[in-house]
Amino acid sequence: MSETNTTQRERAEDAKSNLQKANLLGHDLRSAELSSANLRQANLRKSCLQSANLSHADLHTAALSTADLTGADLTGADLSHAELIGSRLNGACLTGAILHRATVSKADMTGTDLRGAELSDVINLTCDQLKSAVIDRTTKLPEYIKLVWSSETEFDCRDNKRRIDEIS
Repeated sequence: MSETNTTQRERAEDAKSNLQKANLLGHDLRSAELSSANLRQANLRKSCLQSANLSHADLHTAALSTADLTGADLTGADLSHAELIGSRLNGACLTGAILHRATVSKADMTGTDLRGAELSDVINLTCDQLKSAVIDRTTKLPEYIKLVWSSETEFDCRDNKRRIDEIS
């Protein structure tokens, strides 16, 4: 990691209690310690947050489109109204996270742990995303997604919502 990237991460860690509305566009915050951080309305678009600790962080209305959250810990984080369009959430932990009215269009959720997450009002969640993630019966899903469980880990998924980008 370059000195500039280390400095970006260290500055964010030092200010984590007051990063509300911060412009962190494209910042390298890889492995940053931001647990319980106030990132409300922060601009984190195109940022690298790989393996960052964002557990219990306030990311309400945060802009995270195309951010790389691979392997990040978002346990219990508040992502209400967050913009996660095209984000990489591969292997991230969102156990118990709240995604009320968050937009997840085209987000890569391969291996994302969504057990116990609040997704009942999430926008543009698809069956393909759920099938690539880790969920359980405690994961709260939107009304437009119907699951039929065949075992503790296997399910069939039906998505009853048509999306603008799917209309031909």
